[in-house]
Amino acid sequence: MKFLHIADVHLGCTRYQLPESPRDFFEAWIDVLQRYGIDEKVDFVIMCGDFFHKRSVPPETMNYAVQGLTMMREAGIPVVTIEGNHDQKHTDNDFSWLRSLSSWGLVKLLRTGLGRRQNDLRTLG
Repeated sequence: MKFLHIADVHLGCTRYQLPESPRDFFEAWIDVLQRYGIDEKVDFVIMCGDFFHKRSVPPETMNYAVQGLTMMREAGIPVVTIEGNHDQKHTDNDFSWLRSLSSWGLVKLLRTGLGRRQNDLRTLG
């Protein structure tokens, strides 16, 4: 079994007030997916939190996310993820962007504490 482990992608991040920063983060993420995921023919990707830089995800950033995750789905490589502190929902409702990506079939989201013990892991989607 072969897998790719990535974390802290931070899609949408702007560094040093440079407008090209979000595109740079996207291109680096796509390069990793292609070079170390698809080219290496991994069985799955584990993405461990902070996929997005902010809880409020701009449309351009969501487009980047969908583009990369669609690339993985088309290659037949599932992406398993957890929510990092940047990804978690704002309020008491059950919605977050990673949860939407899961419901769209682009990621397998692992969650904890769904009405049982806090360390009980379950997969959404």
